[in-house]
Amino acid sequence: MRTGPDRHIDFKMFFIAGKCCIQGLSPYNMAQYFRIYNDNYHFLPDPLVGFSYPPAALLYCIPLGFLSMGAALRVFDGLNLLACLALFGSSYYWWKGRKGNKALPVAAWAWLAFSLTLFPVIGTIFTSQTGLFAVAGAMLAIVACRFDRPFVIVAGIVMASSKPQLTAPVLLFLFLFQKKNRRAINAALALVALSGILMVIGNPAPLDSAVLTFRQYTRASVNYETNMYGLAALLRYWGAGQVLTHIVTAAVFFLIFTFVVYALRRRLSADPFFDISASPAAIAVLFTLAGVITAIHWYDLVAFSPAVMLAGTRSRGQQLLLSPALLGIWRPGFWRYRLAAFMFSRFHARELDHLWMSGLMLYVLFFYTLFLYRDQKNENSI
Repeated sequence: MRTGPDRHIDFKMFFIAGKCCIQGLSPYNMAQYFRIYNDNYHFLPDPLVGFSYPPAALLYCIPLGFLSMGAALRVFDGLNLLACLALFGSSYYWWKGRKGNKALPVAAWAWLAFSLTLFPVIGTIFTSQTGLFAVAGAMLAIVACRFDRPFVIVAGIVMASSKPQLTAPVLLFLFLFQKKNRRAINAALALVALSGILMVIGNPAPLDSAVLTFRQYTRASVNYETNMYGLAALLRYWGAGQVLTHIVTAAVFFLIFTFVVYALRRRLSADPFFDISASPAAIAVLFTLAGVITAIHWYDLVAFSPAVMLAGTRSRGQQLLLSPALLGIWRPGFWRYRLAAFMFSRFHARELDHLWMSGLMLYVLFFYTLFLYRDQKNENSI
């Protein structure tokens, strides 16, 4: 992957978006976007896909527009590495808060290292994706709520909103139930909403441009749901229509999200200053719901990094239950190809790929939901 076709595959999109913004043009206007793209690269992208990220992502695209192509690439790689450090730092301080600011045990360090060496974490950096920004931002917001750091909460939520398909469950929970830091959360959401102005600047028909960009994005073969992973991808691969797929995934998301709220109902009602960081199982469920709300690419499995880290809070038996799936997500290709050697006669390679990766994602979500239920049941029995 270091030298393959996926290397920095999405950097051009962010670089050109930044160039558009500093020239007063809209990256969401496909005519303007492709004109600037051709001016810088002297060819058009194939597939012909415009800028398809939320306006909040433009906040770190704009600085790239002031730099040359090579310098912007190095800066973007550096930003991704900083996001990785932010994910490590937020996870570290979550553990410190759990241990009463005592030194972390060896097991905690091991789970931290394990979560940051996932192949999707490394792949996000090498493909110039923004999943690390989003996941690190969500973890920063969660930890900052515990330590009451309003500026970090605002920065974390803005970062997390740059890829909402990975962080929407976390942001929704914070918005609805995190009463302790309400002012900071509202300020962050207002800033995210104001970033939508960037979508209008230089774009006379922002809604039409957004619809056209979305259609072009979904028409690219690499973005077909049948070439991605998760519950939606499985349903589409097995022949379910798009409407039915949306209904089923929305229903599953609603049921699991409602269950998280139900499991935490006693804490939410008894303590107006309750924060989600006190329930590691609930955090893991909210992050792994990324595999339900929409189909995702392999590098978006970076959303499972907090769930891997939080496995260190479970008992040995529960860790053994999670281990097969966590190892599969850690190095997906290694295990998938060895599984294929035993099952090649029963499944086609593409079908096996979907069953394997989507199954691992849903496996982790199922067991963390079960662990949350057991935690709630044990708490009620006290």
